[in-house]
Amino acid sequence: MERAWSKRNVDLRLLKDNINEFLENNDFDVTINETGGGYQLLASGSTTYVMKGEVSIVIRGKPDEFTVNLELQRKRRERFLSLPMTLTAFFGFGYFLLEDFKSDETWLKFKKDFKEHADRIVTQLGGSAGSCHAEDDPNRTQESTEKT
Repeated sequence: MERAWSKRNVDLRLLKDNINEFLENNDFDVTINETGGGYQLLASGSTTYVMKGEVSIVIRGKPDEFTVNLELQRKRRERFLSLPMTLTAFFGFGYFLLEDFKSDETWLKFKKDFKEHADRIVTQLGGSAGSCHAEDDPNRTQESTEKT
């Protein structure tokens, strides 16, 4: 999921800090990397949102025009290739399939919760980057777009 905002004048460092706090409050272990034009947060190990993989959140852009990209980087699982497929299905494939469905369901819930949090934080941080405040200019409108 990628969400883009424009004309918000948000301090991206504060946005990163708020997203990190959201992740830590939901029991994620978070690693933060600075990238060429923003930040990448890698989160895993949550007991609140148990998913197969690592959540990657990338914040890119400038205070007045930026994107937040959210994706789940799935862990690869070795299949029981040494056993015939019928034995694999009989002895455990159903369990792994159920685990995958649970992980997918949790991922959808996390995406919804994250989107709501990100929208709320961007609204609160509007104008936090300093120089030009959107509310000071009557000709400016605040916008956001989302790609899934």
